Amino acid sequence: RRAETLIKTDRRRVVLVTMRAGAELQEHSAPGPITIHALTGAFDVTIGDESRSLEAGELISIQANQRHAVRASADGAFLLTISWLPDDTSEAAAVNGDEELGA
Repeated sequence: RRAETLIKTDRRRVVLVTMRAGAELQEHSAPGPITIHALTGAFDVTIGDESRSLEAGELISIQANQRHAVRASADGAFLLTISWLPDDTSEAAAVNGDEELGA
């Protein structure tokens, strides 16, 4: 397999991933939501106990911190988009602080 980062910002990364048939990305999770957009070939995406076939032109979205794995059922490529969520606790504290000041 091969991965090439196409876009990299503080909150988003877009990676072109190519895989040969039979190659796998072992089960893992991402800190933010991701999408997998199959460009060519075919992939089996496992999310928890469910598996889904993903073919060229199809897109799947996976929530933050959800365990998943990818296996190429045919040679192919996909775009992986990873987003990082803002620190919810910091934002919540700021919002709560603003509300308290305005009260």
